[in-house]
Amino acid sequence: MATSILSSLLYAETEVIAHIDSLLIELQHTGDDTGKVILLNELTSAYWEKGIINTSDTISFFTNEALQLAQKLGYKEGLATAFLNKGKFEIAHTHKFADATSDLLEGLYNFEKINDSAGISKCYLQLGVVSFILMYYEDAIKNLAQSILFAADNPGIKATGTYLTALSFSELKNIKAAKKYFSQALQSYAQLGNSHGIKECYIYMGKMYANSEFPDSGFYYLNKSIAMIDSSSDSSAWGRPFSFLSSAMLKKGNVNEAIRYGLSGYHIGKDYRDEITVIESVTTLNQAYFIKGDFSKAYFFLKELKEMKDSIFNSSVAQRVAESKSKFIFEKELNDRKLKQEKEEAIAQAQIQKQKI
Repeated sequence: MATSILSSLLYAETEVIAHIDSLLIELQHTGDDTGKVILLNELTSAYWEKGIINTSDTISFFTNEALQLAQKLGYKEGLATAFLNKGKFEIAHTHKFADATSDLLEGLYNFEKINDSAGISKCYLQLGVVSFILMYYEDAIKNLAQSILFAADNPGIKATGTYLTALSFSELKNIKAAKKYFSQALQSYAQLGNSHGIKECYIYMGKMYANSEFPDSGFYYLNKSIAMIDSSSDSSAWGRPFSFLSSAMLKKGNVNEAIRYGLSGYHIGKDYRDEITVIESVTTLNQAYFIKGDFSKAYFFLKELKEMKDSIFNSSVAQRVAESKSKFIFEKELNDRKLKQEKEEAIAQAQIQKQKI
């Protein structure tokens, strides 16, 4: 079993490397600049989307090369794709969400110019991700609704957008709406055969219900998610289900089990630098140890919780301010572009009328 899994992973990685090598060879031999932009964007996707790790410098290089060449050529599709790739890179690697917002809006602007529904959908999806990360859940829902609207021919994007919409409603404590979108996301992931997406839905449905007046439903979905974690998964896969189970156990009054699951989630979160898992775990552990009367341990976890929340809050505030400023600057630039274009069109129209006279 283990040998079979390893062989399939090695085969998949070999396929990816072969694809990248063929693109690099093609890039070296093409004399067409438009073709170069296309290949540079494809290389970015090959490195970025196919799971090749430790290649952030390479991704950044290809993205910037594509961007500069597309701008020089005035090639809108290539430019839009490069801005989209740059925005995704800034979300995942540099965490510069203000820069990501600006680049994604540029990508969106260019995709709209050429009526590229798929590109429009992808940009709105990433803008929804930024809004969700920055806890602008209402904005996230609006962006994700647009992504879903334009994703008619891309069931994968549609499924992801629906799942993130469910998460946003869950964070807003709107269980009815969240349940509706989780149900739709589960159907979409099932049709795609995406077991990872199904497991993520179960995890966050479990969290939602565990923190509601229906903790038994929380146990149900969290146990379903745990049942989907196989022996080939690394330990990080257990972190969030354990941290959410800890909260559900405490809500049911089972303090010892809350501590057991909380400590498991805490150590996994620490090992894999997963802030969400750590925060969920220490929140419950602080409360559980306080109930048990172990005030020393309760204080330890309370202190860590405060330090983490202060750090995240300060970072979030700074990112929010920068992102809002980025949107304001882009909208001003866009308005200036429109005014300039209207002026140029008016001059051209006046010249045509003059020639007729």
